[in-house]
Amino acid sequence: MLHGLHGGDTEGPVKVWDSLSHMFRDLADALAEGTEIRLPGYAAPEIPRLCDDGDGTFVRWS
Repeated sequence: MLHGLHGGDTEGPVKVWDSLSHMFRDLADALAEGTEIRLPGYAAPEIPRLCDDGDGTFVRWS
């Protein structure tokens, strides 16, 4: 199981994904469709975006 850091109104880590493949599938879908990922225990959904700083491409969460 993959856990995220606590946030929002939780007091500890919360389960977010069952496996790496599930996490990457959700991330790929969100990047392709420009949709948000709603993480349990976090106050607001996160929208991943690909960014390029000239030295490489990375995922930025906003």
